[in-house]
Amino acid sequence: MYTPSKADMDFIPWFFSYLTCYPSNFYHEMDVIRLLFEGIILAAAKQINEERSASSIFHLLVGNRNIQTIQDAHIFANQHFYGIYKSLKKPLFDERLRDLIRRGLLDETVNEKGRSMVSVSKKGLEWLNRNQAELPIHYFRGLEYREKAEVFYRRLALIIQTFTNTKRNHFTFIPVIHDREVEQFVRKFYHRLKGQEQEYLETLYVELESLLSKLQEKEAEMFIDRFSGYKHYGKSLDQLATHYNMDVSDVRLLLTGIIHFILNHIEKENNHYQALYAVIADYKTPVHLSYSTGKTYRLFQQGYSPEEIAKLRRLKINTIHDHLAEIALYDPDFPITSFVSVKEAEEILAAMKRTKSFKLKTIKDEVSPTISYFQIRLMLVFQHKWQKEGEHVDTKVFGGGA
Repeated sequence: MYTPSKADMDFIPWFFSYLTCYPSNFYHEMDVIRLLFEGIILAAAKQINEERSASSIFHLLVGNRNIQTIQDAHIFANQHFYGIYKSLKKPLFDERLRDLIRRGLLDETVNEKGRSMVSVSKKGLEWLNRNQAELPIHYFRGLEYREKAEVFYRRLALIIQTFTNTKRNHFTFIPVIHDREVEQFVRKFYHRLKGQEQEYLETLYVELESLLSKLQEKEAEMFIDRFSGYKHYGKSLDQLATHYNMDVSDVRLLLTGIIHFILNHIEKENNHYQALYAVIADYKTPVHLSYSTGKTYRLFQQGYSPEEIAKLRRLKINTIHDHLAEIALYDPDFPITSFVSVKEAEEILAAMKRTKSFKLKTIKDEVSPTISYFQIRLMLVFQHKWQKEGEHVDTKVFGGGA
């Protein structure tokens, strides 16, 4: 593989080009990557294990904002898949699901409510074990980067296109990104670095080269092929799919995973990737409460009880409980002790362990009648938080222990 030097950048038609003579077996090596979408469905289904419907995987991948989907992403440790395929259409998902069932990789059952439930079959588990090491599933950080990734990529793409064109005194190019906020950011970014374009491009080149060297060659190639520069337009998703002999869904998912991989590295080591970090340093990930939940949250912060909020807002108490369960996901200071005692918490957690289930009704049947579904939902949220910290019942939260 030939990698151009920084001095070569004045003469190549776009930012940085890998001139590669692909080996004759190159497309055969892409077979595993072509199975990425299927691998993600199987991995998510393995975590859920018939605790939720097959449609819940679709809602997970598109990043459905309802509290059930977000909570389930935490409960079943599927956060990394949340919102990684926002444009996915239900007919396509159903088609892939049916194909996995037909091939015996997923087993399907229908529950008492007539909903399709899937679990990974023995054959499916063997498929995952055989291929998981080769699938870049570990790149994804969906819940963390579901919005930031798109902002980062759009900014970076327009920065590369702008800097490589203006460096050649070409100011009449058609921008590849049509987003007012992104365009405003890049315009300010460009004016701030005016006169230092060459230095910035060289630094950006070095940083990207360093990060892309951590990827498989074909992944780095695909990422680069997407960018536009001076007198050069990057490939569309369809063009990339044709060029790399891949399914469009796999191309989309792989690029998303690569962006998550890059973001994770530049945020952890921002001193080593200052040119890239500058692209996203100002971005603050918003707390995603729905409009109605936000109104409940403001009243809750003012000291109103759930019952008082329900009365003030003329809503059912169960609706307010839904809002509070959503708030508990995001508020690190949520006062769980106001709703669940340590004894109740221990009983709920014991029922989860005993039943090996996260189904509300299954847990409810195993605890005292006085324990409500709302309390169980809160414990599902906090159980996940404590699990991440290696705890079961957080004695500090409940005011006990040292």
